[in-house]
Amino acid sequence: AARLIAKYHPCVPALVITSSAAVVASCQSTFSLLPYKLFAMPADDNEFFQVLGKALKFAVSDVLCPPGSIVVVARGISQVPGQWKVDADTQPVISLMAAPGARLASTSLMHRFEGYIPHYEADKTVSIRCNAISLQKITSSYAPVRKTKVFCTLGPACWSEETLAELLDAGLNVARFNFSHGDHQGHGEVLERFRKVAAAKGSSAAVLMDTKGPEIRTAM
Repeated sequence: AARLIAKYHPCVPALVITSSAAVVASCQSTFSLLPYKLFAMPADDNEFFQVLGKALKFAVSDVLCPPGSIVVVARGISQVPGQWKVDADTQPVISLMAAPGARLASTSLMHRFEGYIPHYEADKTVSIRCNAISLQKITSSYAPVRKTKVFCTLGPACWSEETLAELLDAGLNVARFNFSHGDHQGHGEVLERFRKVAAAKGSSAAVLMDTKGPEIRTAM
């Protein structure tokens, strides 16, 4: 469900609640998706709403949404005798909830002026993603956090632990390894170094391995 929501390039971030490390890494490379990792998924409705409440508090504290905002919740429910299962991909259910905190009376109007909510003429807009950007949106204190993701190709200049740490601090989401250059042993050493630095910083940055494909070289 999260990837389907991201496909339509929402103007606000989508917080993905998951216990899967693979899903967390996948969110790092997908537009607008921000992971919220759990040790284990909720076992029943009571646990689900407790987790959701904590996730909404996190969203407000990290300025992902203003206090009191209406939040769209997409989740899946599969009731099987003797088993409670959540699966938002096969049976999504949509509901609305309010983020914690007092909602300012002028919040929605202020967001429109500050560029938080994109406003455009639908009949003249070819691509919402490229036309709903403005200087006001970029500089506004009400604008949501960055939804695009940063891919960095790791070359010899950034193979040290210090430089890898600097890249993570600068906002790296995905580390790309280009197998058209170097060898597997060298890339493996850098990969281990990158994972060590990411673990030390508590980062969930993903890794992209760009394997070398067939080449046809002609004399020109």
